[in-house]
Amino acid sequence: MTGIEIIGFAIILLYSVIILIQVQKGTNLFDKKGLGVFALTTQKSRDQIYQVLFSLCHDKKYSVEFFDVEKGRILLSENPTLFHGGFFYPITISPRENGVLEIKISVKSKLLFSGILIFRRHRNLVNLIKLGLAAAN
Repeated sequence: MTGIEIIGFAIILLYSVIILIQVQKGTNLFDKKGLGVFALTTQKSRDQIYQVLFSLCHDKKYSVEFFDVEKGRILLSENPTLFHGGFFYPITISPRENGVLEIKISVKSKLLFSGILIFRRHRNLVNLIKLGLAAAN
């Protein structure tokens, strides 16, 4: 194989992966079991929680793929980089007793494989949400 053929094959492979990533988007990610789930509880209102989650999207690191107020579901995504293929973060907000809300944050790789980086990215998002909730008025 020549260098041009290898580059052409790599471009076709990359394009195929991008198409697969785009097909995965949607509500079916809430039903799939991810690699781990962090659960947070808070006394904050749903509006305050939504403000914290949407504030994470201002720097374009995360984007909102799906949002359902009635079911308390938000799907955040992180774009692929040179080091990972990107991740989906299905987040559900459900009521508990005494006005407490539970936030469950799971993670799913956009690719079939994820590596160990997925755990660090997941933990980073959870820590950002915790920090945002602590700072929310």
